[in-house]
Amino acid sequence: AYDFEIAIRDIHVGEQLTDDYGYLNISTPFRGVDEGTKRKTVYPNDLLKYYKVWDSKLLKPFKKIPLLNQELRELIKDEVWEEIVAVQKGEKVMESILKNHFPDK
Repeated sequence: AYDFEIAIRDIHVGEQLTDDYGYLNISTPFRGVDEGTKRKTVYPNDLLKYYKVWDSKLLKPFKKIPLLNQELRELIKDEVWEEIVAVQKGEKVMESILKNHFPDK
């Protein structure tokens, strides 16, 4: 929704970054590499199914963005940064990851 990704937990030295492919608007289901999670297959409707869970996981770290040093801050447009600050202050609601959804043609 904001044109960047954030970590929802600390990333340890030597640890590989992972992504949940479910929010990437895939058009065909597939099995990803088993990472020990309950979900084994990624489906085209995962974003519609899990957006509330993902929004909930995103909100706490999202509100910390303006409070922490952001080495890549210059890559975030000023209007987006202002919106992030407004969310942190409670003046605005964080946009849902559901905004990333687009219907299959």
